[in-house]
Amino acid sequence: MTGPDLDQFTAVLPDHLHCPVCLGAAYPPVVACSREHIVCHGCLESMCKKGLQPLCPTCREPVPATLKISPGFTRAIESYSYKCDKGQCKWVGSVGDVPQHLKDSCKYREVECLCSAKYLVKDRAAHGVECPLTSLFCPRGGKACSGVTRSGMFLRRDLAAHEKVCTMYKCPYNCNTYTTAANLVAHQKSCSALRLRIKSLERKLAISEDLVRTYQELGKKRHAVQKGAQGRAPEGSGDDDVVVEEQGPAKRKRVRQASALEIMTLESSDGDDLEARVPGEAMGRSGRRRAAFGTRGRRASSGNRKGAQSGGDPSPSLSEKGIVVE
Repeated sequence: MTGPDLDQFTAVLPDHLHCPVCLGAAYPPVVACSREHIVCHGCLESMCKKGLQPLCPTCREPVPATLKISPGFTRAIESYSYKCDKGQCKWVGSVGDVPQHLKDSCKYREVECLCSAKYLVKDRAAHGVECPLTSLFCPRGGKACSGVTRSGMFLRRDLAAHEKVCTMYKCPYNCNTYTTAANLVAHQKSCSALRLRIKSLERKLAISEDLVRTYQELGKKRHAVQKGAQGRAPEGSGDDDVVVEEQGPAKRKRVRQASALEIMTLESSDGDDLEARVPGEAMGRSGRRRAAFGTRGRRASSGNRKGAQSGGDPSPSLSEKGIVVE
């Protein structure tokens, strides 16, 4: 172990604070001789492990048996700001606080997992997703799965073995059946046929509901049309129309009943024309015939009147010819 890297200090460290062995900062500064030459603790410890009498690297004086750290040099080195040397870490502080920073707050220091994998502290969560020694619950049933221990957890490396005994495989057809993977295949064969039958019935039900809604809408429209018709007077109706209203529980009809010659006024006393008022609505075949007959009657009456005015004999009336007018 060598002293702190000189490049990590934010300011240039004086030469008398350098370690003559590793050429880094002499921290922690250990007094190596009576002249108080200092060496970093790591380098002096390495020299002592060789089994020989260590000598001061500066003056070659034997290092005393009892080692001590210089408080003055310690304060001098710690007064310089030091940057964390772990990757992209932005921490800056005293070189004496580096061990605590690496232990508690540095996210870029490397650590080793129980599975022997090494990763940065910031990647601990990502490693936990794939670490074979991570304890986890059943991915399907959690603690409710009967294929795990009483605690409901097992190691990720045992996941493949758990898949064979897990009882929380759910039927994909939403029939609320939970079973093992081996039994699920046989269950799906029988459940799929029932599922198809249910879908068929659901489609038929949807069609029936659409028909019911359609009939309801048609009924509403029909009711609106009938209600509007009740407020309108029949077209072509006049004084000569006979309107018969026939009202039922669900509908109202208006029927015009009028024939061509059912309403007729005969005024023969003073020689007036025979008037037959025919409604404008469509008449039956007999109505048209009667209307034609009425026209011929009016022509004959007009001819008789002209004859009477000219002094000729008047033509016989309809009643004299034996024609009955209805």
